Amino acid sequence: MLVLPVACYAIAEWICWYRKHHELTRPLGILNLLLAAFFVFGLVTTVGEVLMAEEPMDLWFILIFGTGFAIIAGYLAWCGWRRVRSIPRVSDTIPIDN
Repeated sequence: MLVLPVACYAIAEWICWYRKHHELTRPLGILNLLLAAFFVFGLVTTVGEVLMAEEPMDLWFILIFGTGFAIIAGYLAWCGWRRVRSIPRVSDTIPIDN
């Protein structure tokens, strides 16, 4: 289920950086931010379900799962933020003749 989306992202990443098509930088940054939000949503809902369950909560699960998802979400958010912010302004790229 994840092979096709990850393969498409990897191909877009390869085209962006190795083929120097930097117009993909902003869409990849936005995709990173959306994926970070998805991981945060998954973290919050899963931990919420574990806390609301009637069975006793497994602290190792919450620690390992929570740490893993938090690290992935943080990394994706950081990469996405850097990509979105690294785009030059239009006024910096278009020469203005006076």
